Amino acid sequence: MTGIGMGVPVPPKVSQCPRHYAISVSQEYKDWQHTDQDLVQDVFHGRRMARDPIIGIIRKGDLILGHPINKEITINCKFTESAYQAGNRTVGIVFVGSDLEELPSRLANLPRGMPCLHSIL
Repeated sequence: MTGIGMGVPVPPKVSQCPRHYAISVSQEYKDWQHTDQDLVQDVFHGRRMARDPIIGIIRKGDLILGHPINKEITINCKFTESAYQAGNRTVGIVFVGSDLEELPSRLANLPRGMPCLHSIL
């Protein structure tokens, strides 16, 4: 298909993403990335973990070029032998959609009523 001129393709539809899309899942604590209020001691791993950080996937205002957006995020988790044997192999992930201009860094900082989808994988 061609556009206005001969041999010129029709430009793809371009729009801005209307909101932020993010996930929240615990991460290993890094002082350059997380604040002290995020810090918890993980009994299972024996490491300091940041609890409930918001990890941006698509930012409000990002350009959408008329095709699906694919983003791959690797989530590593460990289970105790007894939990694994008992079939307890789930990971909780919270999906966030926000119209705010700035996306907060933690779930606790989202305004009440902000849509979140809690998912167990």
